Amino acid sequence: MSAPVVDLFTANGISGKQYNALRAIRRAGPNGATVNEIRHQMTDPRADVTRLIDRLVRDRRIVRVILSDTGKQLLANIDQPLLDVHRAQFRQSIPQRSSS
Repeated sequence: MSAPVVDLFTANGISGKQYNALRAIRRAGPNGATVNEIRHQMTDPRADVTRLIDRLVRDRRIVRVILSDTGKQLLANIDQPLLDVHRAQFRQSIPQRSSS
């Protein structure tokens, strides 16, 4: 993960794995997602999803995880800045054509 992405997540108080878990929950929609459903969507298959969810919500009795208003706002705060970081990285990776 690039430094600008890590900085963005850190500024919002979450790790990259927590961000991926929140995105999986958001993709599940209003019915939420089970820990197994979240696990299958993680970019790191070794991620300890139960521990990640515990850090995000601190309630071990959760069966389905539903994104709170705070979680929705956190993702909304990150969406555009993260897209901007990715666009900047993509522009840097494309070789520039010479105008000869």
